[in-house]
Amino acid sequence: MDLAVLLEVRPIVQACWVYLRTPSPEAQARLSVRSNDLTVTWSHGSRDLFTQTVSLPPEASTVFQPCEMSSLQQEEKHISFRIQTSPKNMTGSFALQFVEPEQNNFQGTCCAPDIPLLTPCVVVCSCCDHNILSKESVTFKRVLPLPSCSYDASDFFCHNHGDSAINVNPTETDFLYSTFGFHLHLSLLKSKGIVIHCKRCLSWIGTSDASRAHLWFSTVNVKLTSASDALVRKLHPAQEFILVIKEAIKQCPTVVCRIILSVKVRSDVTHYLLIHVIDRQLTVLTACSSSSIELVSHNVIKVSFHMEQTSNKIVSEWLNDSLVTACDVSLPVFVQGLKLLSNTSQLIPCTYRKVQHGFFLAYLSTDLMCP
Repeated sequence: MDLAVLLEVRPIVQACWVYLRTPSPEAQARLSVRSNDLTVTWSHGSRDLFTQTVSLPPEASTVFQPCEMSSLQQEEKHISFRIQTSPKNMTGSFALQFVEPEQNNFQGTCCAPDIPLLTPCVVVCSCCDHNILSKESVTFKRVLPLPSCSYDASDFFCHNHGDSAINVNPTETDFLYSTFGFHLHLSLLKSKGIVIHCKRCLSWIGTSDASRAHLWFSTVNVKLTSASDALVRKLHPAQEFILVIKEAIKQCPTVVCRIILSVKVRSDVTHYLLIHVIDRQLTVLTACSSSSIELVSHNVIKVSFHMEQTSNKIVSEWLNDSLVTACDVSLPVFVQGLKLLSNTSQLIPCTYRKVQHGFFLAYLSTDLMCP
């Protein structure tokens, strides 16, 4: 029987919330809190099932105050309580009383794709390695970046002379890329529907708009015809999801950050993931083993999220709000992101997990915490 432990540390108020989860809702718990560790003994009736002790990591700057526990609550598989903390070095210098400045760890790891000019390339499905082009290869004469994941065509131009219409659709020799995807002329592909699928394995690989195809580095690989290695490093969809959120936070012009991610799954169906960033940088401690172990520290983003399978009033309000960052993502990234949010949300008791308007609390970390 495994016990999941999550501690949300709040050093400014010298307190932390402790969330415990066990697979057995019938189990009863006895808690023992000391300054550096927490022991939970789970029992059923008069029989002890197992005991787990989790310890604060040596680098932790706080310790527990064992006699200062409050808000104890048990709900099905969850137990939660609040415990006061104090600085580990109570007689330290005055400088130790300051909260350490936050480090900006929101730097993306994706770099510009190394697409050579005037060199035959091929675009293949990342699942089955099938060539998705309508011809054997393509040679690019221009490789240009897009302004952002939620770019506007007018971003390409600082001056607009006259009333002539501006066409920024790629030509058959253009490769227009963003951090997580790229645009090609639609005539280059075998599949020309609004939703683009691999002709061999039927995997979702992108979407199209007019004469422009929007493909993703997570769904296709760009290779030289003379080599087997991809020209762009591929990330796991969950890692890419976290980077999308970090990039969106960087673009957010206000303290209150709201993000809406969308993916077109069929020509007439678009799914939306609404994310409200509550705390951009927070420390949590977790443990997911049934043995006596040391808690692991994670720097996380605390969010509330809600999924909508179709456009409705709340989706329209978010999309029409200029302060909301809107981004398209690939289907694998959308699915893995929703799974990641749901898994970390399950560590929080239902009483605290559900917030207003059907949103749920969750945590996002660059390293994946156990579900």
